[in-house]
Amino acid sequence: YDKAKGDIWTSQHAIELYQKQLDKLESTPLVTKDDYNQLVSDIEKAADKLQDELNIKGAKLMAELKSLADESNAVYHKADELLRIAQYDVYKDADCLVASNGTRITRAVEYKRADTVRSVYSFKYLGNTFLDDMNAQ
Repeated sequence: YDKAKGDIWTSQHAIELYQKQLDKLESTPLVTKDDYNQLVSDIEKAADKLQDELNIKGAKLMAELKSLADESNAVYHKADELLRIAQYDVYKDADCLVASNGTRITRAVEYKRADTVRSVYSFKYLGNTFLDDMNAQ
């Protein structure tokens, strides 16, 4: 009986000791404040380096998108120019309003396609971000 009672007492104290050690480990920092600050700095530097690499890739893509948007814009304007020629020079559009001073007012035919690279870059993409300003290498 005494041996069993002693074993129980030893076990209870061991549990208390281990619980105190566990509590201490759970509440005690594993590193110093300086080490923690260094760890934070290292993580931020590594993330910044990766972001810089991605920004360079993004700038290249933005430059390519801008180039395509410029081509798309040229097509857009050329289509408008050709539509004006077709309307006024070829068709000789006479369907117009005549103002009191004799000026003829017609409604010009315009190219209105919305799903173009031009519209994505100029209107849906915010444009003029830091990626546009970066030199694509």
